[in-house]
Amino acid sequence: MTALRSLYSLYRTPEPQHLTGLGALVLVAGLQASQAVPDRAEARLDEDTAEVVRVVDGDTLEVLLGVPPDGESVKLRLCSVDTEEKISGRASSSPTKPETVFGEETAQWARGFFAELERESGGELRVGLAFPEGRRTDVYGRLLCHVLLPDGRDFNLLLVEQGKSPYFNKYGNSPIAHAAFVRAQEAARAARLGIWNPATNRAKTPGAHSAVRPYARLLPWWDARAAAIDGFRARAAREPDGWLAAEDPAAIQLAYERCQREPMLRVT
Repeated sequence: MTALRSLYSLYRTPEPQHLTGLGALVLVAGLQASQAVPDRAEARLDEDTAEVVRVVDGDTLEVLLGVPPDGESVKLRLCSVDTEEKISGRASSSPTKPETVFGEETAQWARGFFAELERESGGELRVGLAFPEGRRTDVYGRLLCHVLLPDGRDFNLLLVEQGKSPYFNKYGNSPIAHAAFVRAQEAARAARLGIWNPATNRAKTPGAHSAVRPYARLLPWWDARAAAIDGFRARAAREPDGWLAAEDPAAIQLAYERCQREPMLRVT
């Protein structure tokens, strides 16, 4: 797929002065990430294509991987973004991630956005998928990925550029597009787009309740967590035999097998 091949080539290209627009942003981000994690640039980005089946909300899609009738329906959770929750009426809304009017509007916008792309494509919309850290899933079994649009744009980055999502680095900075996400968020905040507009989600009736996500509290916490995770990633890259990710079953199994072979490594 052209968009994915382009993303990979930009990630590896050493001459950013010849690039413009999103390509330059992705390249600079990739170079920064490769400096933080030395072996990151040596691993080819895991890529795929899929047909969009359903838009769940702003940061969750359902797609068909493979070719019908043998394709597999899976849900995607977009990396490095976290759009606000749409209105469901449930009483379990979190104070740090409440259901908001803007969350509902973003979900409807995303449905319209992909519907228009589907019409332009003639009825079947295929997008590129990029998995910066391999085909990992979240706790709900959703594949974590970037979605590359037919014109080569990164949909994840687009959400931040338009103020529909913050740069969500709670689980670590983006290994391929950190600088691009930071710049996109700074520009959206400066322009007061979407979630950065003080009027967003504010009730117009005086005294009425407003469900507003507390970004002023959340962003410093996310940044602190991301810094700690980046530190772990850097140490793990320098000493791959001394560190492992607790959420990686394959790594844990390999460590267990090694301890079985080398009793001196066991912790008692």
